[in-house]
Amino acid sequence: MAERRLAFVLGGGGARGALQVGALRALLESGWRPDLLVGTSVGAMNATCLALNGLNPKGLAALEGAWEDASKSCLLNPNHSWLTLRALLNHPDGHAISRLRAFFRAHGATSNLRFADIPDVQLAMVAADLNTGCPVIYGTDPDHSVLEGLFASTALPPWVMPLENDEKYLVDGGALSNLPVEPALRLGATEIVALDLTDPACVSDTGPQANRFFNKLFYAVCQRQSELEIALARSHGVLVHQILLRSPASTPIWDFSAYSELIACGYKITRQELSRWEPPQESWPETLKQMVGVQR
Repeated sequence: MAERRLAFVLGGGGARGALQVGALRALLESGWRPDLLVGTSVGAMNATCLALNGLNPKGLAALEGAWEDASKSCLLNPNHSWLTLRALLNHPDGHAISRLRAFFRAHGATSNLRFADIPDVQLAMVAADLNTGCPVIYGTDPDHSVLEGLFASTALPPWVMPLENDEKYLVDGGALSNLPVEPALRLGATEIVALDLTDPACVSDTGPQANRFFNKLFYAVCQRQSELEIALARSHGVLVHQILLRSPASTPIWDFSAYSELIACGYKITRQELSRWEPPQESWPETLKQMVGVQR
C-alpha cells in the first residue's frame, strides 16, 4: 500500500486568495498537515510564503502579514483597460512586475533561493506554456529558482506580460490549470485538499460586451478544467476534498483592500467543511492550538 502523501492544492483568483489564508489556518489548526503544497498564481504566492515560514502559527502569521503588505502596495493596477491598450501598442507597463519582485523578495523569495532550500514540505507552483499547451511545474528540480517559478506562475496579462524562457512562452498557470489537481497527482499525491477560488458571482453581467464575454469564457474554462482534473484524480483512487471558497461580496482580482474580511470568511467556510470530514490522524498539540487562538 502506497504511503499517504497529502497535498494542499491552492488555486488562482487574485485578491480572493485571502480566502485561502483563512482556510489554511483552519486546516492546520485542525491537524491537516500537507507533505506537498501546489499553487497556481496567487495560490503559488500563498503556498510559497507558508512553506518558507513554516506550517505552524508563525508561518500563518507571516502569511497574514504578507497580505496586509499586499493591501498597501497596489500590486495590481485597477485600470486594466488602460494596461491592455498599452500592451496592444507594444508598450506594456513595467510597474506591476517591479512591485511583485519587491514584494516577493520582501517576503523571503530572494533571487538565490532554490526549492531545495525549503524545509519540511515540498513546494511546487504551476505556470502555463502557450507554445506547447502544457502546464509547467516548478519545484520538480531542487536547484530551480523559487523566484523564477513565482514570476512564471503569476504572469497575468495585462499586468505582467508573458515570459519567454528556454523556448517556452509562459503565462499565469490559471490559463491551463487554475486548480492544479493534476500537477499534484503527477507529484505523487495520494490525497488532496483543493482550495478553489473560482466564483461565478465574480463574473459580472454588466460592462462592455467584450469584457463580459471574456470574463465568462475564462470562468467556464477554469470550471471545466477543475472538474476534469478532479475526475482524473478520483479515477486514480486519489481522494479529493474540494473546498469552494466564495465570499458574500464580489471581489475584483486586483482589489486587496478587503483581505482581513476574506481571511475570516475563508476560515469560517473551511471550519464548516471540516466538521463534515473524518479527522486526520494527527492534530496539533493543544499548546499550538492555544497559540493560534490567541493570534486569531
